[in-house]
Amino acid sequence: MNLAPSVSILEKNSLDELSDFEEIVLFDDEIGRGLSEKYLKDKNIVWDTAFLRWNKMNAVTQNPVDSKQIVSSRDFDKKMIELAYKEAEKSSDWWRHVGAILIKDGKVISTRYNKHAVTENTAYIEGEPRSNFDAGKAIADLVIFEHGEATLIADSARRGVSTLGAEIYVTTFPCPSCAMAIANAGIKKVYYKEGYSLLDAEKILKNANVELICVRE
Repeated sequence: MNLAPSVSILEKNSLDELSDFEEIVLFDDEIGRGLSEKYLKDKNIVWDTAFLRWNKMNAVTQNPVDSKQIVSSRDFDKKMIELAYKEAEKSSDWWRHVGAILIKDGKVISTRYNKHAVTENTAYIEGEPRSNFDAGKAIADLVIFEHGEATLIADSARRGVSTLGAEIYVTTFPCPSCAMAIANAGIKKVYYKEGYSLLDAEKILKNANVELICVRE
């Protein structure tokens, strides 16, 4: 590939070969950080953040959505986002309140917010699993609340309403699981107000030709 004059595998017994280099480039992941901390403390390290593979660090990185995204200030879009925020206010989730609105042919099909599947008060009665962990820890599977986007799609399926070509308005950019559900449901546009892309949520949507639109005042 002509990326470098030569390529070789660095082994523990050959670390001395790095003494001639004033600057060393390492990938910014747990392996690179561990190598630097244990063997290269006296070296000038340049951290490369290019994506090489999923690791413990980039798996929880909150990535900004593409800066070249489409932005809308249409009155209708702002009205739908406002409606989504009103839905979000109904949520009893301790961590985040998210509202979602499903639109087709200019008409509201369904409105939802993230809620517990049993009762709204379950977390207050039985506790919230995520509260046992430090903030920021990746514990996506330990969730007792349903996401608004997923329940919109499930509700449409239950009522026999096609989501093909529909549009969804959400207060916060979809998580990876909801992004997959949106892509597989044939929804063509996602309007959102805030948030970030976790893992490959943005990539999933774009790969399914879902248009991403940020709604601003």
